[in-house]
Amino acid sequence: MSLSKQLYLIIAIIFFIIFSGNFIISVKNTKEYLEIESSTKAQDTATSLGMSLKPLIKDKQDPEIESIIRAISNSGFYKDVRLEDADFTISQKELIGASTELDDSNWIISQISVEPKYGHIEKVQSDANMNAQLLKLENDEADLGFETEEEDIIYRYVPSEMYEKGGNITFNFTANNDKNHIDTFANLTINKILVQEHRDVKFEYVPKWFIDLIPINLEEKYSEISNGWNTTAIIYISPNPGEAYAKLYEQARGSIIYAVIAFIISMIILLIFVQYLLRPLKKIEKLAKDIARGKFGVIEELPWTTEIKNVAIAMNDMSRKIEAIINKLNNNLEALSKKLSHDELTGLSLKPTLETDIKDMFVHKTKGYVFSIKTVSYTHLTLPTKRIV
Repeated sequence: MSLSKQLYLIIAIIFFIIFSGNFIISVKNTKEYLEIESSTKAQDTATSLGMSLKPLIKDKQDPEIESIIRAISNSGFYKDVRLEDADFTISQKELIGASTELDDSNWIISQISVEPKYGHIEKVQSDANMNAQLLKLENDEADLGFETEEEDIIYRYVPSEMYEKGGNITFNFTANNDKNHIDTFANLTINKILVQEHRDVKFEYVPKWFIDLIPINLEEKYSEISNGWNTTAIIYISPNPGEAYAKLYEQARGSIIYAVIAFIISMIILLIFVQYLLRPLKKIEKLAKDIARGKFGVIEELPWTTEIKNVAIAMNDMSRKIEAIINKLNNNLEALSKKLSHDELTGLSLKPTLETDIKDMFVHKTKGYVFSIKTVSYTHLTLPTKRIV
């Protein structure tokens, strides 16, 4: 694998690691922000809606309550808006009217109860009666100049955990009037949910895999609605995760598109830079191949990168030294060859060289002349003589 490909691969891996880390952190922070924003918005809406419904909660069947809740639900920001009864109050008139054995309202109820598994019953002291009793403690009733108006007696049903959502409950009680004493009962339907508006969660363009991959948990928020000292109802607001998913998906898709564009631009810049950076290496490679073929050149324009510049200087020095050594060897070889093939005194070719030249002449059919000169050497012999004296 070439150096350029290795650099591209390393840069791509580093970029992927950095992008993945930033993407995960960005999505996580955005997800947490959207969860907090949705929960805060739901809590503010629950508080505001509770304040709007407080003047109307005295009559829990008021149709204006449903109209207000429906208007909030139609905004589409919430998947569930629910008003639950927190104070199950039952009047004496309701009990008498629900009983099949009592025919008029001239009855007084006593000893009212329900089965323990359903909960228990408490008698409610009205504000008017409490005020009258307080005034009675401070002043003598005769001095007040009026008598307290008799009000309908109210009972509070406190359900057990099993029946906290309400249902059909049987109330047992004793009814008395001037003539009769009857033990009877009344079946009343206790509805904990007074008004509920639900909207289906729709994810218009968010893919399912994205929803399954990144779960968004939005808590249900509530606000208590009180009437005097008692909490009479609770308004619950459940945020719609569709809006949060839409924003999160847009942010994630934008991050991916930006990362892809940044990656492509970075790779183009890297390609240009690497080609410019590796150009001196190609010159060094060409010089090495020329040295192998016996051509000893040098790199005239040195690169600006320090490491590659040092390599180029070293290659130039090596090329010059190898050229000098080879030139010296060639000169020595030429001198030795001339010494072996020519006579040092006359400069003529020696016999082995002459025979080789003659053979080459015949092989290549070239014209020429061959002179054969034979030399004869005479030896003067001096005979010994005898000298006579």
